Amino acid sequence: MRSYSWGYGIFHWFVHVTLTVVLVLISGISIFPNYSFSVWGTNLFDIIFAIIFSSLIDLDHLLVLLKLGPKYFILAQKKIPSPLHNFFFLFIFSFISLLSGLFISRVLAVLILSIVLHMIWDLLEDFLIFRINDGRWWKIFDTHAKEIEKLDSEIKRSSK
Repeated sequence: MRSYSWGYGIFHWFVHVTLTVVLVLISGISIFPNYSFSVWGTNLFDIIFAIIFSSLIDLDHLLVLLKLGPKYFILAQKKIPSPLHNFFFLFIFSFISLLSGLFISRVLAVLILSIVLHMIWDLLEDFLIFRINDGRWWKIFDTHAKEIEKLDSEIKRSSK
């Protein structure tokens, strides 16, 4: 299993940002048509908003970060499944993106699809790079808080 380092973290986020930027460029959506600061023929505000929107899925990591702190955050991410990073929510966001594209708005569909791409990269990374089994991606509505407390207790015992 590959270890997670700051260098790898930069690569990880580079891939997330690149996937989102490519999606926005290919789709040609215009989120803020009245504000124009063009880069590569696309409004920079559109790209920045899409990057922020696609990163919202990572808010489920905040509980772990707040409880254990940055020192043990990486260890916790390998042991504790994130509540929104699973096959159920991957399917839900994919389905919502499809329905949005068909019935509501192409812009909304692309934004939600950016979340799906974010999750797919996390999934591939877990399986192919970190060699984490698919069990954590099948856990739905898991007892996340109990696992955080358990890991917190283990960390406190081992640091004594």
